[in-house]
Amino acid sequence: MWWSGNRSNDARNVLFDAALAFGKDWRRDVSSVAAEQLPKLDEGKRATLAREVETARAAIEQWIWDRWKAVRGNWSESDTAAAREFVRATYPWMDDRNISHAVNQSTYYAWRG
Repeated sequence: MWWSGNRSNDARNVLFDAALAFGKDWRRDVSSVAAEQLPKLDEGKRATLAREVETARAAIEQWIWDRWKAVRGNWSESDTAAAREFVRATYPWMDDRNISHAVNQSTYYAWRG
């Protein structure tokens, strides 16, 4: 489940986790989130991390959307496993919790259309 697994202190994981928030923080500007979550980092470094997180989130959502369409919405456990492998291979810095959360959230978005 998305809340299990070891947490990484890598700033990208901290920011990625915050970027996946629901509720009042849903889809907030990642640069603003970075300023709040990582205030001690240099502004340039925060901007770079924000772009990296935005790019990763968009790529994961696109990969899952493409797969969703390819299987015509008949998503299975093997599709989830393939999505997690894609994320793990593409973003080796991402911890297990964020991988699961990103895949689950992106699958939900694909399901909602």
